[in-house]
Amino acid sequence: MDGVAATGVDVAAPVFGRYRIHELLGRGGMGTVHRAYDTELRRTVALKRLPETGVDERFRARFRREARLAAGLVHPHAVPVHDFGEIDGQLYLEMMLVEGSDLRRLLGSGLLTPERAVALLGRSRPHWMPLMPRASCTAT
Repeated sequence: MDGVAATGVDVAAPVFGRYRIHELLGRGGMGTVHRAYDTELRRTVALKRLPETGVDERFRARFRREARLAAGLVHPHAVPVHDFGEIDGQLYLEMMLVEGSDLRRLLGSGLLTPERAVALLGRSRPHWMPLMPRASCTAT
């Protein structure tokens, strides 16, 4: 099966601890995000790995504190954090994999009009966020 086990997992994929690393989903100032397979929990996840350089103990403590806070967030507009830690000196954050496009591509495509954005927010907006009047969404 060319490196793919009966489970459908590419066993030839690079390994990072218990994760099999697949395609790159994004790259930014805080690291890279890959589609990954968690071999222990047997699920596909988004795995963010921070750069190994410039990370001291103070940074690690802050990362752990912020990861715990993020893991406690429960909101329709927040991606759930499943796990975090350090493997071979590299910090990581395991999150639920959300399929679809990223905001930058969506905005660049022109598919997200102000009216569509308001409609999406209106479906599950936080209780403290007022609904915007329709007139404020039209271009002048």
